[in-house]
Formats: sequence, C-alpha cells, structure tokens
Amino acid sequence: MKQKIALVTALASLATPVWAGTFAMGALAPFTSVSQSVTYPAVTGGYAFDDTFNFSIADDGPGIYSVGIEFQGYPAAGGYSSVEFYLRDVTGSETDLLTWYGSDFPDWSTNFFSGQSYGPLDVSHSYQVEVRGTSDSNAGGNYGLTLIAEKDNLAPVPEPETYAMFLAGLGLLGWSARRRKQN
Repeated sequence: MKQKIALVTALASLATPVWAGTFAMGALAPFTSVSQSVTYPAVTGGYAFDDTFNFSIADDGPGIYSVGIEFQGYPAAGGYSSVEFYLRDVTGSETDLLTWYGSDFPDWSTNFFSGQSYGPLDVSHSYQVEVRGTSDSNAGGNYGLTLIAEKDNLAPVPEPETYAMFLAGLGLLGWSARRRKQN
C-alpha cells in the first residue's frame, strides 16, 4: 500500500508545474496593450510554468473586437522544448477558442512568438490565456506575455435620407431615359 501511494505521489509531482501563477490583466481598451513578466524557477521534469492570464475587453462602442498575443522568452540556458498557448472564453462554461503549440512555430531559436489575432470577442465576456512550457535546460528563466486589444470599426450605416436621395436620383435617370426614348 505504501508503495502505491509513493508511486502515485511521484507521478503527480511529474505532472505538476514548478511555477503556476494567475495574473489579472484587467479590461483591455482597444488599441492598447498590457504586459506581464513571469520568472519561473529551475525544474527537473514536467512543465516549468503553467500560467493563467485573465482579461476582458472594454466596450468602446460598435466594432469587431479581437486580441493579439506576444510571447518573449528568456530561458536561463538553452531554449524551449515546448510552449503551449490556450485562449479561452470563461463566461459560463469554459470554451477553448484557440490553441497554439510550440511545435507549430518554425524557429524557436529566437524564443519569440507573435501570435495571430483572434476575434471576434464579445465585450460582455471574460477571457483567459493559459501559457504552459518546458525549457530545454533545468535552469529556470523568465518570459514576458503581452496582450494587444484590437478593434475594427464597422462601416457606417447610411441614414434613411441617403436612401431617399439615391432612389430619387435613380427615378430621375429612369424618367430622362424614357423621355429620350419617346422623342
């Protein structure tokens, strides 16, 4: 029985990250960014870090809202053997919106990732980005995560007077064409 408990404890310690933090990034206003630096200790197996960044999008009127993610890593030695990014909508039931894996990136030698933007995001919802990673060495390190709020303005909707003028102009063109045909 003691051997089973020791085995379960050993396996659980391998899956548990050395560093796990939760960061409140606040409500992101459109066309702004917010950054957070994270330092993680040395690790001997499992994830070196597994961090969660909570945020929402500030309502700035009609438009299509999105978020971009940038990651700049500084492992103490070597590079990253894997980094995973998860963007989730955490309003109501948790929903994964987008997942990126380190193996999807062509060059990890720079330890930099500028993620694509994801949208549309609902301003009434709350979101989180989870970042998990392991470094090539057991020396620890740090990284920075930047979230960039973006907004595309919607095309203006014409006023009813604009439609009335358009239809009146079409009517005049039709009337003049008919008049020419009769002469």
